[in-house]
Amino acid sequence: MVVGGLLLAACGGGDDLSADEQAIADEWADELIREASEDSGDVSLPSDEALCATEAVVAEFGAEKSAGYLAEDLALAGTDEDVIYPEADASVIAKATNECVDWDPLLRSTFEGSGLTGEQVDCVTSVFVDNAEELQFRELAGLDSDDVIDLDQLEIDCNIDS
Repeated sequence: MVVGGLLLAACGGGDDLSADEQAIADEWADELIREASEDSGDVSLPSDEALCATEAVVAEFGAEKSAGYLAEDLALAGTDEDVIYPEADASVIAKATNECVDWDPLLRSTFEGSGLTGEQVDCVTSVFVDNAEELQFRELAGLDSDDVIDLDQLEIDCNIDS
């Protein structure tokens, strides 16, 4: 979902945000945490990581654009639809995603309990973490991501029998 999409840039603590901008960042962080819990099961997005991301988004895009994206995100809450960002914004967001979020526990929880061994979960998680930026960019921009990870090669590399 949008979780990775809004995770941006280094954590600045919101020091340069106006009160209005901070309110947008705070509300957006709450929405990210809610979405992440729906997507990742038992593992939740830490609030400091979510706030780091949303503060960076608001600092980059400004209050008006950020408020518009937040409104779109909230309007789509509970649906199978996601906000589709212009490629330039999706690129900025995805490029900085890894600055704020530790993807390993979020992705690992997706693969655990799927019948994979511990070593296979480690391997698959590593591949997805390594490709998180490109996967996020494509998801956010509404582009196909099927060719980012070669699943046949993943099965070979991670010793997974099909």
